Amino acid sequence: MSLKSRLAKIEKTIPDADKVHFLGWADCEWKEAEGLVRAQDESKEEFFERVKSVTDKKWIWCD
Repeated sequence: MSLKSRLAKIEKTIPDADKVHFLGWADCEWKEAEGLVRAQDESKEEFFERVKSVTDKKWIWCD
């Protein structure tokens, strides 16, 4: 199954289609996403909010 078909399957089961989804591998530390770098003392949740505020994408991947 390709990544695109997996995402399509996930999208069908998501109850809130307007929500932004962050996807990463198990070892992803979320140090960078969408060209933004996570600050040293910034929590993951704070970083997610900052990334969401500057992008209009539905799916955001761990870089």
